[in-house]
Amino acid sequence: LNEKQAGYHFTISAGISMFGTDADEFDELFKIADAALYIAKGKGKDRLIIYDKDKHGEFLRDTLKHGHILYREGFMKPMEKYDIASKLIIQAEHGGENEVEPVLSELVDKFNIHEITVYYGKNVHKVLSVGHNQNTIENADYIFKNNYLETFDEYGIKKINNVASLAIDFPETFKLFKSSNICSSLQVLIGDKDNQNQEIGMLQFDIFGENRRKWNDDDINVVKMVVKAVEDIFVKMGK
Repeated sequence: LNEKQAGYHFTISAGISMFGTDADEFDELFKIADAALYIAKGKGKDRLIIYDKDKHGEFLRDTLKHGHILYREGFMKPMEKYDIASKLIIQAEHGGENEVEPVLSELVDKFNIHEITVYYGKNVHKVLSVGHNQNTIENADYIFKNNYLETFDEYGIKKINNVASLAIDFPETFKLFKSSNICSSLQVLIGDKDNQNQEIGMLQFDIFGENRRKWNDDDINVVKMVVKAVEDIFVKMGK
């Protein structure tokens, strides 16, 4: 790679947990190592952190409490993802409006999504937000500007693996995302964008910080399935 791109440098951050010292089960060792990785990134990246219970114990408890552990993409098998999605759809269909927030919260926890925001109604304003951000974008009326809606695919989906991709064509939207610390996002429309007589909404799935996410097909399909169930609830509610 360096022969093709002179001056291109890689850096690495890593978290390490010790079998027998920190935990005896793989899942717990994995979570502890991942928490140590967060410490490494928080200290400026490009470093190695070996988990130390005395030094990092409080951080780990806080991380686990708030669900900030970053599971690696692909760690969950595709069928496991679809199984979870099916259960969430049934939960939404049976519970209706009362189950929208619990369903989306489960999606946050299981699929390493930092925050999900539902926008609907006049000015596509925020009606619900679940996750960990403290600076949520209050309305998404920018989707009606500068032909932004035209960037969604035929299924009403827009992948933003890196918000920097918005900088040239949608500079104001880029600034809005950056001010909310969003680095990657998946946006899914509710309603028909081509029907001028119908209000449209949007579910936005955000990743914060610097851990940009490349949305894979399995995760997008799962999201589409769950969004459809949530959309049906909104239609029944007449929102």
